[in-house]
Amino acid sequence: MDLVRSVRVLRRRRGLSLNEMLIVIVVFAILASIFLYSSRGMVVRVKVSRVKQEQDTLAHSLNVHRVRNEAFPTAEEGLIKLLQNSQYMAQIPRDPFSKDGNEIYRYVPFEDENYTVPRWLLISVGPDGDIDYPSKNEEEITSQTGAGSFSARDGSASGVGAFPQSFQELILTLTYDPTNGIDSNGDIFRWGY
Repeated sequence: MDLVRSVRVLRRRRGLSLNEMLIVIVVFAILASIFLYSSRGMVVRVKVSRVKQEQDTLAHSLNVHRVRNEAFPTAEEGLIKLLQNSQYMAQIPRDPFSKDGNEIYRYVPFEDENYTVPRWLLISVGPDGDIDYPSKNEEEITSQTGAGSFSARDGSASGVGAFPQSFQELILTLTYDPTNGIDSNGDIFRWGY
């Protein structure tokens, strides 16, 4: 008798009710939104890791150029100088955070014979997609370092090989911080002496 009743119940109940279907759809939508949000953060973290690795490669090429030529490339020569005769690099990597994806990293050489500031900066625009150094802060850089935006001479260094304190603070305020969210403002910097 119980078997006959079970078969009748199964025959009547062939699918899900509308309420059950809505609950399933809502659960899937919530799970999909959680996955998409977390995967977006992973993409940004992967790009930041890529930028740091590419900047390390560029830094190595700049140092090799310095050893062979006794000078870093000038602002006019830029990173394109590293492509000369393919001695240092086969191609200059593109900044993955640039708006169109075709911009190379920014290279800013400094003129400082005393090595009180870095000799160069490599700059990526960061996840926000806009450059925060130096165009937005040129007046601030000039007032804090006593020099123009591409020359950072300052006698207030706390020792050979150290940033002047005001310049260091400026760079720290412009640096991308991943703890502020995946789209926080700031650039990704790499510097060398």
